[in-house]
Amino acid sequence: MDLFRRIEELRLELNQLSTYKRLIDQEVIRVSQQLDDALNEYYKLHK
Repeated sequence: MDLFRRIEELRLELNQLSTYKRLIDQEVIRVSQQLDDALNEYYKLHK
């Protein structure tokens, strides 16, 4: 899976989770951290 697609899927998942879970929920935090990691990787590749 390419990085851009992964970022988009994580973004959608996080958006969906946040509609029914609290922002301090462990699953929300896990997906948020995965999205952060993917975004950091994207920015490193596109400097």
